[in-house]
Amino acid sequence: MDSEQGFRCLQMCLHTLRKMAYGGIHDHVNCGFARYSVDDRWHVPHFEKMLYDQGQLAVSYADAYVVTKDEFFADVLRDILLYVSRDLGHSLGGFYGAEDADSYPFEGAPHKLEGAFCVWEYDEICNLLGDDKTKDVSHRDLFIHHYNVKEGGNVNPAQDPHHELKKKNVLVCFGSFEDTSTKFGVDIPTVKEILQKCHEVLYAERQKRPKPHVDTKIVTSWNGLMISGYAKAGFVLKDQEYINKAILAATFIKKFLYSEEDKTLLRCCYRGEEGKIVQTANPVNGFLDDYAFLIRGLLDLYEASLDADWLCWAEVLQEQQDRLFWDSKGSGYFTSPENDTSILIRGKEDQDGAEPCGNSVSVQNLIRLAAYLDRPDLRAKAGRTLTVFADRLKSIPVALPEMTSALLFYHHSPTQVSPSPSIDPCCDTFSRKVFIAGEAEDNNTQALLDVVRSRFIPGRILAVTDGPGGRAGLLYRRHESLSRLRPVHGKPAAYVCRNFACSLPVTEPEELANSLDGSSQKKDFPGTSDDE
Repeated sequence: MDSEQGFRCLQMCLHTLRKMAYGGIHDHVNCGFARYSVDDRWHVPHFEKMLYDQGQLAVSYADAYVVTKDEFFADVLRDILLYVSRDLGHSLGGFYGAEDADSYPFEGAPHKLEGAFCVWEYDEICNLLGDDKTKDVSHRDLFIHHYNVKEGGNVNPAQDPHHELKKKNVLVCFGSFEDTSTKFGVDIPTVKEILQKCHEVLYAERQKRPKPHVDTKIVTSWNGLMISGYAKAGFVLKDQEYINKAILAATFIKKFLYSEEDKTLLRCCYRGEEGKIVQTANPVNGFLDDYAFLIRGLLDLYEASLDADWLCWAEVLQEQQDRLFWDSKGSGYFTSPENDTSILIRGKEDQDGAEPCGNSVSVQNLIRLAAYLDRPDLRAKAGRTLTVFADRLKSIPVALPEMTSALLFYHHSPTQVSPSPSIDPCCDTFSRKVFIAGEAEDNNTQALLDVVRSRFIPGRILAVTDGPGGRAGLLYRRHESLSRLRPVHGKPAAYVCRNFACSLPVTEPEELANSLDGSSQKKDFPGTSDDE
C-alpha cells in the first residue's frame, strides 16, 4: 500500500465491503450474508447462507477494521459472528454448513419460495413499525427511506424470473447512515438507534415465520475457515469470547473429526437426534481442503490465544497432509489421498473460487509454519508448490488470487514481532516478524500486543515466548533464535525482524509502534467514506 496503485486497490476493497454491508446480500434483520447477489448492486441475493462465506467475510471485515479503525467494519464483523453463533452453531462448538434460501411463506403453504423468510411487503412494515418516534422522527419513515422500501416492492422483475418476489422488498441501502442522518436531521447515533429498534421488531416477526432448513452437516474445512474468522475477530477486537468460540470449535474438530491414533481428519459429521453428534457408517476421510483450511485456522488461533498447543497440532496436521497429498514427483498437493480407490484420477485444484483452493492456502501455511518452527524444509515446499502453478499465475493470476497473495508472502515475507532482550541478526528469510519475550498474561506483554493488534501488517508473524516451561515452550525449544530471547531487566521486550535482521529490543509500546510504523512505511488512509 506504499504506492498510489496500492492505495487505490485498498479503496476499491473498502468500497466493496461497505456496499456489500449496505446491500440486500446482507441480512439486516437476522444478520449474516447471503451466498451471492443476482444483480450488480448487491441488492437481490440468492438467499442461501453458507458457513464458508461467513468465515471468509469475517476475516475481510476484521482486516478492514484494522486498516481504517472505522467502527462500521467492526459492527459488520460482530453481525456476522452473531449470526453464526446463534443460527449455525452446535452447542459443543462445531458450526453447521448452511441455511437454505427457500422456505414456506406461511404455515401450511403448499410450496416453498425463494427468500420467503427474509422479504417484506410495504404494508407489513408500516403496520409493524407503527407510529413510534425518536426525537420526533418517525421510525417507520426513516426505515422505509433508509432501506428503499417501496409500495409495489423494490425487486426488479429481471432479477425475479420465477415471480417469487413480486411486491416484495429486499432491505437494501443505496445511500449510507450519513445520507439518512442528513435527510432526517438527526445525528448518526440516533439513526442507528432507530434502525436497531426497527430491526428488533422485524426480527421478532420473522421468528413467527416458517424457518428455512439448516444443513446440520459439520464440515472440517468450512469450520477451519470459521475458526480463522473468530480468531481474527477476537484478536483485532480484543474480545476473549470470540477467541473462546474459536477454541471450542477447534476442540470440537479434535474430538469428533480427528483420529489421535493415526493423525488423520474426517471430512464431516452430523447432528443427530437431541443434538448428538453422529457419523455415517462409512465416514469420509478428509481431503486436502480439510487439512489446509484447518491448519490456517489453528495458526490464526495460535496468534489470538498464544497457546502453542494449537501450533503443535497444526504442525502434526501439516506433516500428515504432506504424507497423504504431496506429489513427490511433480510437487504441489493432490486434492485426494493416494489410497482413495474411489478416485480414478488424482487432480490438483488450480482455481480460487467461492473457497480458496487447498494449494493456495497450503503455501501460506507452509511459510508461516517455517517461520514459527524454524523449518526451512517447509518454506522450500512452499516454493516448489508455487513453481508448479507458475504458468497459471503468470497467465491468469485472477484465477488464483489467494495464491497470488501467497506468492507475495513468499517473496516479501512476514513482519515478525517478538518479546526478547537481545538477539543476533535473524538467520531466516522473513521480512517482518514480531517476537515478544515475556509472560502472555503480563500487562506489559499485553500492551505490546495491543500495538501489533492495532496495525495492519500483511504477512506478519507474531510469536510470544515465555521460556522452555511456558505455554510457548514449543517455540522456545524449536526455534534457535527464539530460544535466545529474554525479557530486558525483567520486563517483556519485543523485536521487529525484517530482511534478515532484527531491531534492538524495545520494552515500551511507543517504541514498538515507532519500529513497526517505520518498517512498514506507514501511511494514513483517508477517504473511507462511501463517496470515495
